Amino acid sequence: MTDLLKDLQGQKFRTICADPPWAYLWGTGKDGGNFSPEKHYATMTTDEICALPVRALRDKNAVLALWATGPCLPDAFRVMDAWGFKFKTMLFVWVKQNPKALTIVCGPGSYTRSACEYVLLGMRGHIKRASTDPISQVILAPRLGHSRKPEAVQDALERLFPDGPRLELFARRARPGWTVWGNEVDANSQVQP
Repeated sequence: MTDLLKDLQGQKFRTICADPPWAYLWGTGKDGGNFSPEKHYATMTTDEICALPVRALRDKNAVLALWATGPCLPDAFRVMDAWGFKFKTMLFVWVKQNPKALTIVCGPGSYTRSACEYVLLGMRGHIKRASTDPISQVILAPRLGHSRKPEAVQDALERLFPDGPRLELFARRARPGWTVWGNEVDANSQVQP
C-alpha cells in the first residue's frame, strides 16, 4: 500500500470513513478457512492501523465512521482514540442479506453466527448534524463481494454531514464527492471532488 500522507499531500478532511483490514485471531486455532480475511487481502495489526497518520489528514472539526465486526470492537475503540476522535455512538448496523432471496446471511462466529457489521461514529471538534430527516441505524442490504460495503452508508453520511471534503480509507471503489485511498481501488478510477 502506498504512503497515505504522500498520496493525499496535506489535504484535510471533515468526513472520514474507514474500513481497516483487521487481522483476526481465530479462537479455534484454525486459520478460519475461506472466511479468513488473509485469504482475500492483506491485513494489518491494530498497532499498524493505529499508527496511520490520520491525525494529519483530519480537519479540526471532523467525523470518523469506522467499520468493525464484533470481535474487533475493542480494537476499533483503540484506533478511534489513536486517530484523535471521541466515540459518540454506534452509527450503523449493517444486517447482511442474501442478494437473491433477501434472507439474513450468517457468516462464521466464535459463539453465534455473525450476520452484521458495525459503523462507529467518532467526532473531533464541533460538528453539527445537517439532516433532520430520520435516518435508520439499521441498514438491511445484500452482502457484496468479500469486505465490500453497501453504498447506503456513504449515502447516509452525506446526508448527515454534507460538508466536505470527504475521505474513504481502504476503499474498494470510487465514489463521486469522495477522495478514496486503498490498494483495492483501481488507480484509474479514483475520484476526488
